[in-house]
Amino acid sequence: MGRPKGSRNRYSTIPRSLVDEALARLAVAVGNNEQWAIQETLKRVPVAMPEPMIGGMQEAIMNARINDLVDFDIRLAALESKHDGK
Repeated sequence: MGRPKGSRNRYSTIPRSLVDEALARLAVAVGNNEQWAIQETLKRVPVAMPEPMIGGMQEAIMNARINDLVDFDIRLAALESKHDGK
């Protein structure tokens, strides 16, 4: 299944010279402070994810999960020892 043998990505079928020319025109437009060019360029910039704060909510949630797992492990061990003792 999948692609037919010998097929190519759509991007790779565009001649490299056309891509280079388009990028050069976009760079000139950005250099001329043309609003559309700046907007189109900024659309391509990925949005940065905020760094988790040390001591923040994420750490509190992680600590709560760890405590739950430790508590579960203690209760399970008690049940297993009670079952093995019968």
